[in-house]
Amino acid sequence: MEQLSEQIFQQLMVLMVLIVHSFAIIGVHNLFEDKHIFGKIGDWMESNLPLWISKPLFLCPPCMASIWGLPMAYLIYIEQPMPYLWMAIYVLALSGINKLITSLINL
Repeated sequence: MEQLSEQIFQQLMVLMVLIVHSFAIIGVHNLFEDKHIFGKIGDWMESNLPLWISKPLFLCPPCMASIWGLPMAYLIYIEQPMPYLWMAIYVLALSGINKLITSLINL
C-alpha cells in the first residue's frame, strides 16, 4: 500500500510539473509578443528566422514543448528505465497541455 501511495505521489508531482512548465512556456511566448519586453526581438526573429526555428523557440506554445520541454524531461526521467521513452511522453503531454490552454485562452 505504501508503494502504491508513493507511485501516486510521483505521478501527481509530474502532473504538477507539467502544468507549471506549460504556464512557463506560455509566459515565454507572451514575452515575445508585440508590446511586450522582447516584442522587437520576436518581430526580428520572426522575419529573419525560418518558421521551423521560430515556432519551437517562441511562436507556437504546443511546438515550444519540443525545445523547452526536453531539459525538464531529462531532469525528471534520466534515472528511469527507458528514459527516452518517458521523455518523449513528457514532451507530448506538455504539447497537449499547451494546446489545451492556448485554445481555452484564444492565444
